[in-house]
Amino acid sequence: MGGPVPYTQLRTHVWASADVAGRRPARDVPAPSSTLSVQIGAFGTRAIAQAAWADIKSAAPGLAAGRSLSVEPISAGGTPVYRSMVTGFNDRAQAVHFCEALRAKGKACFVRSE
Repeated sequence: MGGPVPYTQLRTHVWASADVAGRRPARDVPAPSSTLSVQIGAFGTRAIAQAAWADIKSAAPGLAAGRSLSVEPISAGGTPVYRSMVTGFNDRAQAVHFCEALRAKGKACFVRSE
Protein backbone atom coordinates (compact mmCIF):
# COMPACT_ATOMS: atom_id res chain seq x y z
CA MET A 1 0.00 0.00 0.00
CA GLY A 2 2.14 2.88 -1.17
CA GLY A 3 5.53 3.80 0.22
CA PRO A 4 6.67 4.89 3.65
CA VAL A 5 4.95 7.86 5.27
CA PRO A 6 7.21 10.94 5.56
CA TYR A 7 8.10 11.84 9.14
CA THR A 8 6.31 15.20 8.86
CA GLN A 9 3.01 13.42 8.15
CA LEU A 10 3.12 11.06 11.13
CA ARG A 11 0.70 11.77 13.93
CA THR A 12 1.15 11.28 17.64
CA HIS A 13 -1.75 10.04 19.72
CA VAL A 14 -2.36 11.75 23.05
CA TRP A 15 -4.23 9.48 25.45
CA ALA A 16 -6.60 10.89 28.04
CA SER A 17 -6.76 8.83 31.23
CA ALA A 18 -10.43 8.00 30.70
CA ASP A 19 -9.72 6.78 27.17
CA VAL A 20 -6.81 4.46 27.97
CA ALA A 21 -9.07 1.57 28.99
CA GLY A 22 -10.88 1.81 25.66
CA ARG A 23 -7.60 2.46 23.82
CA ARG A 24 -9.10 5.36 21.95
CA PRO A 25 -6.91 8.40 21.31
CA ALA A 26 -8.30 11.52 22.97
CA ARG A 27 -7.06 13.59 20.04
CA ASP A 28 -4.56 13.41 17.23
CA VAL A 29 -1.62 15.81 17.38
CA PRO A 30 0.74 16.22 14.43
CA ALA A 31 4.26 15.02 15.19
CA PRO A 32 6.66 17.92 15.70
CA SER A 33 8.26 19.01 12.46
CA SER A 34 11.95 18.32 12.18
CA THR A 35 12.26 21.14 9.65
CA LEU A 36 10.87 24.06 11.66
CA SER A 37 12.74 26.05 14.25
CA VAL A 38 12.86 29.56 15.66
CA GLN A 39 16.33 31.05 15.67
CA ILE A 40 16.90 33.20 18.74
CA GLY A 41 20.42 34.26 17.87
CA ALA A 42 23.90 33.39 16.63
CA PHE A 43 26.70 33.66 19.14
CA GLY A 44 30.46 33.40 19.45
CA THR A 45 30.40 30.46 21.87
CA ARG A 46 28.18 27.45 22.56
CA ALA A 47 27.83 28.59 26.19
CA ILE A 48 26.41 31.96 25.14
CA ALA A 49 24.05 30.24 22.68
CA GLN A 50 22.77 28.05 25.53
CA ALA A 51 22.49 31.05 27.84
CA ALA A 52 20.20 32.72 25.28
CA TRP A 53 17.76 29.81 25.70
CA ALA A 54 17.92 30.13 29.48
CA ASP A 55 17.09 33.83 29.07
CA ILE A 56 14.08 33.00 26.86
CA LYS A 57 12.83 30.41 29.35
CA SER A 58 12.99 32.89 32.22
CA ALA A 59 11.41 35.70 30.18
CA ALA A 60 8.55 33.54 28.85
CA PRO A 61 8.36 30.26 30.80
CA GLY A 62 4.96 29.25 29.43
CA LEU A 63 6.21 29.54 25.86
CA ALA A 64 9.17 27.25 26.51
CA ALA A 65 7.05 24.28 27.58
CA GLY A 66 7.48 21.37 25.18
CA ARG A 67 10.28 23.08 23.30
CA SER A 68 13.97 22.18 23.04
CA LEU A 69 17.16 23.98 22.16
CA SER A 70 19.33 23.03 19.20
CA VAL A 71 22.76 24.66 18.92
CA GLU A 72 24.30 24.40 15.47
CA PRO A 73 27.94 25.34 14.87
CA ILE A 74 28.50 27.15 11.57
CA SER A 75 31.20 29.29 10.03
CA ALA A 76 30.47 32.92 9.17
CA GLY A 77 33.31 34.41 7.15
CA GLY A 78 35.72 31.91 8.66
CA THR A 79 34.63 32.69 12.22
CA PRO A 80 32.87 29.98 14.25
CA VAL A 81 29.34 30.95 15.23
CA TYR A 82 26.71 28.96 17.13
CA ARG A 83 23.09 29.24 16.02
CA SER A 84 20.67 28.98 18.90
CA MET A 85 17.40 27.49 17.62
CA VAL A 86 14.23 26.45 19.42
CA THR A 87 12.58 23.27 18.11
CA GLY A 88 9.45 21.24 18.80
CA PHE A 89 6.80 22.99 16.69
CA ASN A 90 3.98 21.03 15.09
CA ASP A 91 3.47 23.54 12.30
CA ARG A 92 4.56 26.93 11.00
CA ALA A 93 1.69 28.73 12.79
CA GLN A 94 3.02 27.54 16.17
CA ALA A 95 6.54 28.69 15.31
CA VAL A 96 5.28 32.10 14.15
CA HIS A 97 3.16 32.50 17.30
CA PHE A 98 6.17 31.60 19.46
CA CYS A 99 8.40 34.14 17.69
CA GLU A 100 5.74 36.88 17.85
CA ALA A 101 5.35 36.29 21.58
CA LEU A 102 9.13 36.58 22.03
CA ARG A 103 9.20 39.81 20.05
CA ALA A 104 6.47 41.20 22.30
CA LYS A 105 8.90 40.56 25.19
CA GLY A 106 11.65 42.47 23.36
CA LYS A 107 13.51 39.38 22.09
CA ALA A 108 14.81 38.93 18.55
CA CYS A 109 13.92 35.81 16.55
CA PHE A 110 12.87 34.48 13.18
CA VAL A 111 11.27 31.27 11.89
CA ARG A 112 13.54 28.91 9.97
CA SER A 113 12.45 26.02 7.77
CA GLU A 114 15.02 23.71 6.28
